[in-house]
Amino acid sequence: MVISQIFKTLDSLLDSALVDDSQIGEFRDRSKVRAAEAKIKASLENDKNRLKELLEERHKILTRVPLIIEAIREPKGPPPEINISKPEILDHKLLQVFRAKCKAHKVTFNSGFIGVMRVALMELVREAGIVRNSYNISTLHPINTRRYMSNVTSMVWAFHGMPMTLEMATPWDARNNFWKHVVDIDTKFREHIKKMGPVEDYVLDTMLKPMLQSVEKNTIYDMVFTNTWSPTIITIGNGKHVQMSHFHFYTSLKDLEYKLTCGIFGFKTWVQSQLIYSSEYITKENVVKLSERMTTEFNDTVKTMD
Repeated sequence: MVISQIFKTLDSLLDSALVDDSQIGEFRDRSKVRAAEAKIKASLENDKNRLKELLEERHKILTRVPLIIEAIREPKGPPPEINISKPEILDHKLLQVFRAKCKAHKVTFNSGFIGVMRVALMELVREAGIVRNSYNISTLHPINTRRYMSNVTSMVWAFHGMPMTLEMATPWDARNNFWKHVVDIDTKFREHIKKMGPVEDYVLDTMLKPMLQSVEKNTIYDMVFTNTWSPTIITIGNGKHVQMSHFHFYTSLKDLEYKLTCGIFGFKTWVQSQLIYSSEYITKENVVKLSERMTTEFNDTVKTMD
């Protein structure tokens, strides 16, 4: 929305036209989510057995070792750098077929691509020597907490993001049963959001914080996945006078519990995926392999008969 408005403003100025300064949306604070946090915390404290069980589950997540570190080990060498991979452009025709398959299986595009990402990661570590019947993969997903607000009639401004953990097993043969695995992903993803799971996770993490202060802060999550593309959103970059020539996905990974991020976004008439990684977590060579595997998995999934 912000980038779109910048393009409209610049084009209006270059046309010597009046700039539309009408109100766009409304600001909301995080009071709705804070109230939900307090309610969830009180509910958990009233159910000691469930609280104990959930705290143990979160503790395992917050102290786990990612598959990449387990299989490939952390690269050694100069001080770590944050690098960005070459963007992978998703073929437009294949993208439409992939979306149609997602719709046919009643899953979101987001869940479909999470499946692509998880299978590619699994195959990378399997090739590196970690051979198992299934692989426990923990990914982090920024979600929009505006969904928990009521009486919303326009765009809600201010920061309303919250990380959501998706931890589940990926069978070694998930590539051969791709859509079954994606349906499982989609079901767990939707259920967790519906029951305000991300808010509950945040409450549990806050409770665990004193217990984890003595634990060295390490990489926990295998990957982060963020998808800002949607067919309902007009792609940016094609202004009347102002044309954008490059678009890159950037984020900081310093002192975070993840060191590898995959982003998908629309730019002009195409959609692209891109990886950002820390050299202390994964080498450039393995990032290239992972990126290529994701593209291959995406293309093969589209071309395979279901």
